[in-house]
Amino acid sequence: AREMLRGIGMIEKKQNLAAMPKELPILFIAGKSDPVGNMGKGVEKSAAAFRAAGMQHVEVKLYDGRHEILNEKNHAEVYEDVWNFLEAHL
Repeated sequence: AREMLRGIGMIEKKQNLAAMPKELPILFIAGKSDPVGNMGKGVEKSAAAFRAAGMQHVEVKLYDGRHEILNEKNHAEVYEDVWNFLEAHL
């Protein structure tokens, strides 16, 4: 949890986003019912900040479920989407 909060603090600083390689592909995944991501709104806000910083390949996938989307009933869909994202960008 500490590292997650540290990472959030880092991406909230515009100078850190500006320093990221613009061609770096970014995939945000979260549960639609996850209060940590403000029910998807926080995830969309983060993705918007990355796009505003000039990131060229930003995707958001919100899934039915809460916080542990890799352990939800639809986990196979999540794994497949992550795999497809990685294959498309490697």
